[in-house]
Amino acid sequence: MLVVGTLLVVGPLAVLSYNGAATKEQTVNSDLSQIKNRYVTKLDILPSLLAQVDSYEVYESSLLTNITELRSRWMDAYNSSASTADLSNLSAHLDQNLTQIVMTWENYPDLHADSVVQQYMAEIVDQNEQLAYSRTQYNGAVQDYNAFIRSFPNNVFTGAFGFSEKAYCGTDISDGDALNL
Repeated sequence: MLVVGTLLVVGPLAVLSYNGAATKEQTVNSDLSQIKNRYVTKLDILPSLLAQVDSYEVYESSLLTNITELRSRWMDAYNSSASTADLSNLSAHLDQNLTQIVMTWENYPDLHADSVVQQYMAEIVDQNEQLAYSRTQYNGAVQDYNAFIRSFPNNVFTGAFGFSEKAYCGTDISDGDALNL
């Protein structure tokens, strides 16, 4: 009788823990996909922007080469389903190089006055704002998921079902515990 009573209590708790963790994990995965999609959109703008900025020849050609190479590597990694950590590392390096273009744009009056370049720069800024929003959404979902799988009695079951904590999304390349998408 004690065994049946225990099963009647533990069984539903296990099911609720599993279903809750699975649902929250899917939200985290969906939010991560949004970050990746927004980053792809940002990368799709780069060739046109780089072509416009390159026509001014106001910055080192190595910067253009670096950005083009990093963009290609990121897209290849994305298309080959590389790990989020790999994409995160490439994103951080690419964004560091893009920062140099923004600084160049701000410091050269002819480049700054070009309406086409302004349009592309505005689009890059907009994409960065959308990425920041997506990162916030993702981090909220990660917080909710991590708290759920670590809280009692869920932690008794979620570990057994293979659920593990997710990394937060950061923007600092030196932040070892965070994704940098």
